[in-house]
Amino acid sequence: MLRSKLLRGAGWRARVTPVLAVVAALALAGCDNLIDVQNPNNVNEENVNDPVSALAIASGILSEVQDAWEESLTPYSTATDELKWVGSRDSWTQLERGDLGDPINEFTDAAFPDVGEARWLADEGIKILEGFDPADYDPINLAQAYLYGGVLYMSIADRWDDFVISSSKQEAGPPVGEANMASLYDTAVAYFTSGLAIAVSEGNTELQTRFLALRAVARHRQAVWNVVQPSFTGPAPVYVSLPAAAIQDANDALALIGPADWQFGFVYSAQTRTNTMAFWVNERLEHRVDDRYGVPDGSDKTVNATALLDPIDGTPDPELDQIIFDELTCCGDESPLRITSVHELYLILAEDAIATSADVNDPAAVGFINSLRALNGLTPFNALTHAPLTAADHVQHHRQASLFVHGVRLSDMYRFGITDTRWVAGSQALTSPGVFLPITTIECNANPNISC
Repeated sequence: MLRSKLLRGAGWRARVTPVLAVVAALALAGCDNLIDVQNPNNVNEENVNDPVSALAIASGILSEVQDAWEESLTPYSTATDELKWVGSRDSWTQLERGDLGDPINEFTDAAFPDVGEARWLADEGIKILEGFDPADYDPINLAQAYLYGGVLYMSIADRWDDFVISSSKQEAGPPVGEANMASLYDTAVAYFTSGLAIAVSEGNTELQTRFLALRAVARHRQAVWNVVQPSFTGPAPVYVSLPAAAIQDANDALALIGPADWQFGFVYSAQTRTNTMAFWVNERLEHRVDDRYGVPDGSDKTVNATALLDPIDGTPDPELDQIIFDELTCCGDESPLRITSVHELYLILAEDAIATSADVNDPAAVGFINSLRALNGLTPFNALTHAPLTAADHVQHHRQASLFVHGVRLSDMYRFGITDTRWVAGSQALTSPGVFLPITTIECNANPNISC
């Protein structure tokens, strides 16, 4: 498997040139609702155009997307109120203080080529798989490639101000342009749509659920992007509505999920791909869960309890508690990370109902909120008895708790009028709400189409 950290500094196009020669072949064994991968092997470059390589190509895409997901999530979450810097590497301070736009920040600059590499491999791998005769390989491999490719495109649009989507591994391409970044959600939706067709034809209900949920989520995030980009002018809070197709997708996914507390994300392991974000939090102790979310222990390096309380029951939010202690901090650098869940589906439907009706206690929104609360055994919300709390307040709370370290918090902070106490006066997060991560110096130095 290509170890990108060993090649960093040469410009991502130089690094991805040989990537298909060393794609990891990892068995796509499902671990309930989380992606799991096992049994790494290699496939030679001369064999990538042979259908026998289909599993290896799809698995290599997964491996690179996993890496890109957590590599970019760490600087992103540091710039939000989710993670607190408690270590010694000063470049984290710059992000924590709200200055996101520096192209030479070492951690943003380290993440950019990993994301670029994964993007190239996903697109190239999908093209190869699409060229195979469906009779010669398992089409689920192509469906998985669409899944990971769509997830990656969605995350790029969520986290970056601009990016380079080049069709060539040897020639530098122009940037997408900040005003055009929403088009990456369109690519994600197109990939999810293509993958869904395969999942339906193969009768794979779990894959159908993932594609439907992610397509609804991508369209919601695109609607949020349209509010906060290129800059958020307010007034806050802003709740967004969904297109009818996204509502249908969310409802269809919920019908497949049923009463289950469904989630979908990445599993990491020493045998496949470890989680760098979890390494920074659990082993390097460079970050910890922020005070808004967790109670620090005496060392101030870790947390030992959940601080964010449910607004009705007054107890630690159980979904956040699970994300912190059963996922993010549970397993050293092998801790899993979520991509989405049934909680996000209920939240985007509740938000749509509020935005469409202009009623902060829209009855449909209350119903969705209570379906979410029932998953954790929480007291149902009643607009009369729990006033002045509103369903809109619950959307904000449960997005903060249930979508912790999902890579959406910065957009939510901008549109809900939330600031981090560590953002300093004059920082970009305060003066230019809507700012995200920039194209960084490693791309600037390698790409004549860009000037930082």
